[in-house]
Amino acid sequence: NAIGLGFDTGDTTWQIYSAGTVNSKINTGITLTRTLQAQAMEIAMFCSPNVNFINYQVTELGTANTFSATVTTANNLPSSTTPLNMYGYMSAGSTSTSIGITVCGIYIETDY
Repeated sequence: NAIGLGFDTGDTTWQIYSAGTVNSKINTGITLTRTLQAQAMEIAMFCSPNVNFINYQVTELGTANTFSATVTTANNLPSSTTPLNMYGYMSAGSTSTSIGITVCGIYIETDY
């Protein structure tokens, strides 16, 4: 079970990932920068307890690039009783290439 922002090897844009019993990607249309320059992204997700949808807003900081969507397909979401937490991960796959991720801040709020 996972939801978030990321990309695969062949992607040229940032993708919203959602995985419940089925994995899916939603294209944000925001161009993915694959250089040594940092690309600062802000992702805001909101999900009320025990509902079957999650609202997203993705913004590339320093630009006017923004994307928002609602993921509603139940098979693409964790179950409504699954607790969610923050998780950051990057991988170069099977290659031995240096890769990094920097998390500048985390803000978590709950309705409880």
